[in-house]
Amino acid sequence: MSYDNVINTERIKNQMKNKTLGIVMNCVLPGTGHMYSGSPIKGVIVMAVFIACMVTSFLIAPLFIAFFLWLWGMFSVNKEIIAFNDALLTSELSQAPQQ
Repeated sequence: MSYDNVINTERIKNQMKNKTLGIVMNCVLPGTGHMYSGSPIKGVIVMAVFIACMVTSFLIAPLFIAFFLWLWGMFSVNKEIIAFNDALLTSELSQAPQQ
């Protein structure tokens, strides 16, 4: 493996998102994982709805909505990070010089 290939491989690894980090961020505060995965608008909306549900948690329905957002967010962030990493690899492989 040539020096250029090693540098290019490490550069791609540094650009890829970590699924575990995104899911943990979303577990702590729903919406932050979406921001990390590259969807800041979706992240802000999810975070705002989650915080609104926590503020009005004296009602029963917002607790169910907040719990649903928390669960849905973990799966959604995982899917978004996989899509981001796949798109990154596809774009890098299409730009790679043919040997």
